[in-house]
Formats: sequence, C-alpha cells, structure tokens
Amino acid sequence: MVVAMNRCRIHPGRETAFDAIWQGRKSHLDSVPGFVGFHLLRGPAQDNHVLYCSHSVWPNRAAFDAVPGA
Repeated sequence: MVVAMNRCRIHPGRETAFDAIWQGRKSHLDSVPGFVGFHLLRGPAQDNHVLYCSHSVWPNRAAFDAVPGA
C-alpha cells in the first residue's frame, strides 16, 4: 500500500472557507485505476495557522506512479 500525503497551513479564521473549497473541489481520482481513497485531516491550531493533512491511498507504488502528474 502507498499513502501520498500533503500538508497545508491555513490562516486562522479561514478554516470554513478551506473546508468549503475542499468539499467542492473537482476530482478525477475516482476514475483512476488503483485509487483507493482520499482523505483530509484537520490537525492542531497554532498562533499563525491550522494544519491540515490530505492523503491518497493506492494499492502499490506502480498504481500511484501511473497517475498522470504524480
């Protein structure tokens, strides 16, 4: 299994807008062979940002590497 991760630092007070963008995003991943799932986790808040982490799950490295732009 392969998990590809990204982190985002969101300014305090902008979490609702970020969540709305995340929920409304266009994604083609559901049609990509081998795609298992995509998730967003909200992490701890700091004075200057709230940490978010997104991750996609793939059955193996070959499936992940076959994604255009990966």
